[in-house]
Amino acid sequence: MELDRIRRKKYFVITICISILQLCLLYICKPNNSNESYGEFYFVFAIILTIIGFRVLIQRLHDVNLSGWYSLLALVPIINFGLLIPMFRDGTIGPNEYGEDPKKRIPKKHKASNDPNNKISLLKKAHESGILTTNEFERSKNELTSERESEIKQKMLTDLYEAGLISKYDFELKLSELPQIDLSNKKFDPSTLFYYASMGKEHGPISVSAIIKLVNSKKINGNCFIRTVNNKNYIGRAKELR
Repeated sequence: MELDRIRRKKYFVITICISILQLCLLYICKPNNSNESYGEFYFVFAIILTIIGFRVLIQRLHDVNLSGWYSLLALVPIINFGLLIPMFRDGTIGPNEYGEDPKKRIPKKHKASNDPNNKISLLKKAHESGILTTNEFERSKNELTSERESEIKQKMLTDLYEAGLISKYDFELKLSELPQIDLSNKKFDPSTLFYYASMGKEHGPISVSAIIKLVNSKKINGNCFIRTVNNKNYIGRAKELR
């Protein structure tokens, strides 16, 4: 089972709780206690707490984009103090090799590249410099305009659904009827960030490669809706990403 990421606050809260539980167990199962079953009780729970401790340690390492194998350094005296450095480091901004950012942050480069106004401005510059023909410019501009109109309609549907004025079935049905882009023949950079809707909730931001991995491993339904960051309009289905 692959472990995801956890932020510093959650890691230290869990670690402190584990330490407190261990102290309580040591007090209850102190050596001078005549009941031998307490020793077995302590042994079992000590193993459970150790497993939990290693699990959150691996997740914290994943948050700073380090392999979980580094957690084995915790077993080496003196060297294990070196693990304090990544434990206090802030996690990777945006998704990394091990999963989504638990703080739901988006890298600045993705914010800028996915801004509709920046896209239109870029199209105009490309047209003025002769890189795009008038027909190519108009076609791309119309696609952006269509996306914006669809985004407005989707927001209205979301407001209606959240207000309880339409059912979940009608919401999803009408959402699927909105214009969408055919992604099957469109190439995306593996680091492009998307949100995906699954089980009535939206998840992300997460990279294209991570979504493809989730679909191939059948952890999410390939028919779930997806959208790029800074774009409230769902543009297609997860299974269409390649």
